[in-house]
Amino acid sequence: MSKNKDLIRDVVRLWARRKEPSGQTPRRAMHLAEKAGLDPEVPTAIRSLAWAIVDNVYGRLGWELPSSPGLGACHSAAVSATHAAHMLLAEVRSVLATIEGRPMILGELGLAAAILGRWDVIPPRGAVLVNLDDDASQLSATNLIPANGVQVAYGGRLTAALAENAVENDLSGIPVSLPSPGLVISYATRSAAGGDPVAGLFFCLAAQWCMAQGRWDRAINAVRITGQERSLIAAARRWDIVLPRTVHRPPLDRLGTIVSGLKKHVPIF
Repeated sequence: MSKNKDLIRDVVRLWARRKEPSGQTPRRAMHLAEKAGLDPEVPTAIRSLAWAIVDNVYGRLGWELPSSPGLGACHSAAVSATHAAHMLLAEVRSVLATIEGRPMILGELGLAAAILGRWDVIPPRGAVLVNLDDDASQLSATNLIPANGVQVAYGGRLTAALAENAVENDLSGIPVSLPSPGLVISYATRSAAGGDPVAGLFFCLAAQWCMAQGRWDRAINAVRITGQERSLIAAARRWDIVLPRTVHRPPLDRLGTIVSGLKKHVPIF
């Protein structure tokens, strides 16, 4: 766990700096790629992001990419992630053609596009399409079990909250919605609390964005609406995320005493 935690901390820090690299950023990016690439137990998602960071940093500086075993392994992971994402995207496009209304894309595919600005950098295990214009079902999109392929769900009682936290985007010219960074936190927090490294990656990236943009209040509101308060405390402690004091969170503080006994939840991805 500590190994992934350290790597994710480096990914989050360097992802924010990749477009304006300076100082030790190139060296640190290569160091990250070497650590991630040479360890076969590191998740593909982390390796793929390590490659993307080095590629962005060196490209911005106009430098030639170095040759190294670690970076080569990260490049292979990135190729694999892109292939998996493109296959799923083709299926998503096909399903979108059958949906009338405003679809929000959740699951790892949607969360990656929302928080990283790219559909193809994380190898997705599946995608969930929620029609924001249909709240007839009581199925909660937060309770979906991981599955390969594309699932279609209804927001049910969460439709209004999802719509409020929707960010307009498009997929190959098809209008879609993506979750706000606060909603990304809400959807990642339960699996992150359980130790899932990909969920932890999303959780930390979204938390860093909310801190940088001063949007923690909205994130906490999304967490409360979706009923993830308990998991938020556990996830923040597991991944060393400090919830700012400016956030009004008495209901969360009361849950701190039971975090140590928190049972493992069913992941949402």
